[in-house]
Amino acid sequence: AHDGVYNIQFSAVFSKNNASVANVEIWLAETGSNVARTNTDVRVLGSSAATVAAWNFIKTFSSGSYAQLMWRTSDTDVYIHYVNSGSSPARPEIPSIILTVCQV
Repeated sequence: AHDGVYNIQFSAVFSKNNASVANVEIWLAETGSNVARTNTDVRVLGSSAATVAAWNFIKTFSSGSYAQLMWRTSDTDVYIHYVNSGSSPARPEIPSIILTVCQV
């Protein structure tokens, strides 16, 4: 709702259902349009590992515009991973995505 410079930070956990390696691209879009030079390619190593992608963007937004975090992969076995809470000892869930947006 406000013009300004924003710091957009995120982390996302990716996993897959088979042992092959897959690439995942993640980028920023503004009001439905891709933001130049924001795409990054990460690798998901297979069914026994999770890959955490985490970085931040500094971007000026005008009132009425909005940010979108986009991702794609050509491997249909890749998914955004979530883990339920645990016990012995008690511990919280592992969220699939954490997103923080702050005006600077």
